[in-house]
Amino acid sequence: MKKIKDYYSSAKLQCIMCLIVVWIMILFIKDSPKLSFIIGMLFFIILYSIVIVLTNKFKNKKYTQAISLLISLFILMLFFVNLIFWGVDTAMRETEHPTDDITKYNVHSKFLLRVFPKEIPETAKDAHYMYAPGFLQAPTRYILYYTDKNIDVDAFDKKHRKKSIWVGYKNEVKNDNSLKEGIHVKLDDYDLSETPIEKSDDFKIYLRDYDCDHSGWCNHGFYLYCAINEKTKEIVYKASQW
Repeated sequence: MKKIKDYYSSAKLQCIMCLIVVWIMILFIKDSPKLSFIIGMLFFIILYSIVIVLTNKFKNKKYTQAISLLISLFILMLFFVNLIFWGVDTAMRETEHPTDDITKYNVHSKFLLRVFPKEIPETAKDAHYMYAPGFLQAPTRYILYYTDKNIDVDAFDKKHRKKSIWVGYKNEVKNDNSLKEGIHVKLDDYDLSETPIEKSDDFKIYLRDYDCDHSGWCNHGFYLYCAINEKTKEIVYKASQW
């Protein structure tokens, strides 16, 4: 214990920097326990440990503290640069390879819960889920699909129709559709992609919310809709934010 106190007293700032690395490592490992990340973070902790030990050993030498702090700050800078690159790489991988594990279905935001079910119904079959986080120009996308032979089609229609800003089929979707309350929407084929609606004209679409900036290019915006095929009892929920 005395030895630890000696290390801390001779290299307080270095110890604090090391604790920052440990704290960030614990936060990230909890959410993303990847071996490569763990090894990388341990590498930085070892570097700090070496600096702290050497600082204590040569604490009576001139310029020891100054050199030690410069090295420690350089290590901290490398750590954050490494963290940024790791985060960018992770975001790109997740964007290119979206989550499609149905066991990871987890919807909490009020925006999504306006349409998406909080939990997948027990009567659902062939359920598929996709989540792709947004990165740079790529939108954040959520899609849930399943079939439910026991669904009450009339109840589904009544629930979503009264809260939708537009209801119709794929062949009725056109750019610049004028909706109620003067809302203009540019819902197009791309917005129906990655779902069975792409290949079928039998899905009734309930557009619950839509917004687009006024740049003329719809550079930023969002949409939220659900759809049902009354013949096959297929249900689709999709949301996108960019």
